[in-house]
Amino acid sequence: MKRNFTVKSFSFSLLFFLIISLPSFAQEIKIDAQLRPRGEMRHGVFSLVDKDQDAIFGVTQRARINFHYDSEKIKIGFSVQDVRTWGDTQQAALNDGARTAIARAWAEVFFLPSFSLKLGRQAISYDDERIFGALDWANQGRFHDAGIFRFSKNGFKADLGLAFNRNSQAFGTPVDGDVDSYYNVNNYKNMQYLWLHKDWETLKLSLLFINNGYQASNVNANNTVTDSTNVYTQTYGFYLEKEIGNLDIDVSFYIQSGEDRVAQNNVWVPRDVSAYLWAIWLKYHFTKKFNVHIGSDYLSGTELNGNETKNKSFNPSFGTNHKFYGIMDYFYAGNGHRNVGLWDAHIGAGYTFSKKFKADLTVHNFTSTAQILQSVGGAKEDDQLGTEFDLTFGYNPTKGVAIIGGYSQMVASTTMETLKGGDSNATQNWLWAQVNINPTIFKWKKKKEK
Repeated sequence: MKRNFTVKSFSFSLLFFLIISLPSFAQEIKIDAQLRPRGEMRHGVFSLVDKDQDAIFGVTQRARINFHYDSEKIKIGFSVQDVRTWGDTQQAALNDGARTAIARAWAEVFFLPSFSLKLGRQAISYDDERIFGALDWANQGRFHDAGIFRFSKNGFKADLGLAFNRNSQAFGTPVDGDVDSYYNVNNYKNMQYLWLHKDWETLKLSLLFINNGYQASNVNANNTVTDSTNVYTQTYGFYLEKEIGNLDIDVSFYIQSGEDRVAQNNVWVPRDVSAYLWAIWLKYHFTKKFNVHIGSDYLSGTELNGNETKNKSFNPSFGTNHKFYGIMDYFYAGNGHRNVGLWDAHIGAGYTFSKKFKADLTVHNFTSTAQILQSVGGAKEDDQLGTEFDLTFGYNPTKGVAIIGGYSQMVASTTMETLKGGDSNATQNWLWAQVNINPTIFKWKKKKEK
């Protein structure tokens, strides 16, 4: 054990020596860590509970160690994380399960000061994270294996991203019946996107285009591909931020078209897509401490139990959905509501009590944007789904430590029962608190030699 530690120490020292010996370039090395336990009392999170169901309590945790190297020519990011629930393995177990993994492993090479290529496993996050987000609320986060060509100059940015996924390294020349030609991960097979962004003094504007390719393959009992085709869904639109005095305005508009895949009689078949999203958010700062915000998010949906053959439900793709549609995560956050769309009208107020403590109260009213029928050809249900109250707070006792938490309650309708089950008359609430400990362990900086 002692010898192992000595080898690791020597290896790190050698790497550090080689890096600082590189000529002329300004360089920076930073190592930081994160420990983030979150305790939750759940009674109606994600979906409705029945009256006789008791609240449940548990603690989940994320631990990360992050390495960053930064120079004029190369940047490197590397992150290892462990995600677990307290007590989910017995003490002194020989095998602790597959909880530790590489979260990020990327390098960015600069061909010019304004032009670079970023390769590897990385978080892709743009604008308000409505379409592309790092999903930091989820302990596991969201990451992509991709290459991104990046350009940035004079307030203008352009990113061209490319990704292609396979099941494993065991691939060769594709042949009919080759099981590896079947990509069985719940993910896109390939993706291409273009993000354009421009900053002005009081205005920011982004344009986004995404082409996602999904594989619709049919596999027989012998795990052999019988037929396979790729379907492509396009998402395109804009995001705008504008400041007018004490008023902040955010506007989003996106369209989806092309095809997706749907299972019919255990067979994947292509289906046409025609959907859209629009959102507007206004925030007025009455003082430096007090603000009021109001907004409306509209995502198109597909009629339930109707005769629609086209998918009219907007899919927020890779967004941080927890941030937008109520933090109890009844909608989109890895949790379906039968594709009936959503209109979320919300209003709230925030107050900063001191440099260390702030709080916010937001009320969401949810309705479906597509018709809901009780059965095929049956009676129409009310489109009102429910009202959610979200009270949150943040406290920073010292540098590198943040405590956040809150209380939420959902007042649901009987239509919500149709979509998600449970009992709308039962109390649906959620109490939670999270401690984020994020210290910088090591930091070194070398200035550029003249």
